[in-house]
This record gives sequence, structure tokens and C-alpha cells, in this order.
Amino acid sequence: ATTFLELTEVSAVVSRAEDALLHGQEEIRLGWEDLHLSDYDVQQNQENLTVYYADRTFRYLIGKNIAVNTAAVGNIYTYLFEQLLLPPQDSGLLSPIPEGTQLLGISVRDGVCSVDLSADFVRNGPAGAVAQRCTLLAIVNTLTQLPDIDRVEFYQNNQLMTNYNALTLNASLEFDATVIGPVM
Repeated sequence: ATTFLELTEVSAVVSRAEDALLHGQEEIRLGWEDLHLSDYDVQQNQENLTVYYADRTFRYLIGKNIAVNTAAVGNIYTYLFEQLLLPPQDSGLLSPIPEGTQLLGISVRDGVCSVDLSADFVRNGPAGAVAQRCTLLAIVNTLTQLPDIDRVEFYQNNQLMTNYNALTLNASLEFDATVIGPVM
């Protein structure tokens, strides 16, 4: 059909089978609007990634898979961080990012992702070490699934963070499966 529809004088292609029905009809008429054409480039750039959101108690992270066209999103690091701000509707999951937090910068060098966040990340952070750990590891676990990121370090207004409220940050953090929660 696509070969014939390329001709300017052809607006549709009709298929018939002698003494048989096609999907219960004597003929099938196809125009451009009837065709589903896959885009090979889109399929090549499609990647399934996991974004980790907080459960209602901020004790566990629950991963949600998303399909991402990596060629269309621009900066994949920024895109994944922005996904953390938008938990799936009707899922009971929460954004692990404190209210008002802005991403000031994000970059990767030698396997370490540097995430620079506004002061609201600390100021509006959750109470308690368990919830704070959940917040940090939601970002870490989401970003470290990318092949070029092994560890994540946190900055506040371009200054390396040495603590996050109750937690001491002595080094960059790596993926930690112990915070990934049970089935909800």
C-alpha cells in the first residue's frame, strides 16, 4: 500500500481476495490515514528506564518503569530528575523531591554525576534520617541506571554538600537496593 500511495494520483489502495473475506469484508480500502508506520529511529532511541518514587511513609522507594525516547528528551539527566517531581497519578506514590527544589545544574564526569540543587532541597527536606535517605537514594537510584553514571554527589548552590539535614555525606552515593520497597 505504501508503494502505491507514494504516487500522486493514488489516494487509496483496495485489497480483495477471490472467494474470500478479509476481516469479514469483501475488500479493504487503505489510505495514508489507515496505515500505522513505525519510525525506526524512534524505536532505536526508545529506552525503558525506572524512576524511583517514595511510598506514603517515605520509608521505601518504589520503581516505576517509563519508556523514554532518548533522542527527543534532550538532556536525559535533567529529564529523569524532572520525572521525580511528577509521581504517577493514582499510584499512591509521592515525589521524593522536597517542595520548591530547583535543579540548578547536573553534569557527569568520570562516572560521577554532580547534582546541584537549590536551598529548598535542604530547607524543605523530610524530617528524620530514614526519609532523608529515601530522598537522596531516589535521585541516586534513578540516575545510576544510566550506563555512564556510577555514583552521584550532591551540591547546594554550587557547594558540595557534606550533610543532608540529619545525614552526613562523606562521599558520593551509589545505587542502593536496600531502600527499594516491597510490593505495595
